[in-house]
Amino acid sequence: YSGSCNRFQSPFLYYRQSYTQQLRQAKPGTAIPRRLLYGDLSFADLVLLTLWAHKPVGQEPKGLLRALGVCGITDARIQLQPSSRFNPEDDEPRALGLKGVMKEFVAEIDLALSEDGTRSSGEGKDIRKDCAFSTEGLQKLAAFAARHETNLFNLLLQLREEGALRGVIFSLVLGGGKTITVDALSEGEKQLLLVMGMLRFAEHSEALFLLDEPDTHLNPLWSLQYLKLAEEEL
Repeated sequence: YSGSCNRFQSPFLYYRQSYTQQLRQAKPGTAIPRRLLYGDLSFADLVLLTLWAHKPVGQEPKGLLRALGVCGITDARIQLQPSSRFNPEDDEPRALGLKGVMKEFVAEIDLALSEDGTRSSGEGKDIRKDCAFSTEGLQKLAAFAARHETNLFNLLLQLREEGALRGVIFSLVLGGGKTITVDALSEGEKQLLLVMGMLRFAEHSEALFLLDEPDTHLNPLWSLQYLKLAEEEL
């Protein structure tokens, strides 16, 4: 959906809370349950990072990555903080108040860090972590997600839902070595990212997509290529 709309967002509130409780109670190593997604343009950064992280090693970008001219991702950082449920008296600072599979994921983030490592500051509820990743590190996070029958997008989104994700920062490398940030993309490009990302991340034959006038904010070229891009992502 383009823009914010409480009429659509509010029914998801209870579901998001119950889904979070499922993950907190999940046993280590178990598959992550499928989730119902309400997409908005604020997910564009998570979608792009996930598409790149899950790209097979050595394979040229395809689908939407190719259409956007993305040749690489650089200066990737995942910024963390204690979750909204963090209790400094009872919780391990490294786990940020997360439980279940999300606690495992945060531990995996520490293992997958690039040579730049992580910069930490503060104590207790004021802990702030700035974690740097190479492409290889992102691929390790994607592999962790795959082992749990999900993808990096779902894990990062869940960190955001629990208040533990302050931000995701990276630059896109385009042809000729030019770099841009996600903020430089147009609203139409972000909408394409959102929809095509949702198609890719469903990863199941039993999936239903409800698209209402999906090409409203797209230029004529993107509108003509829309179905082709969707078929490539599927």
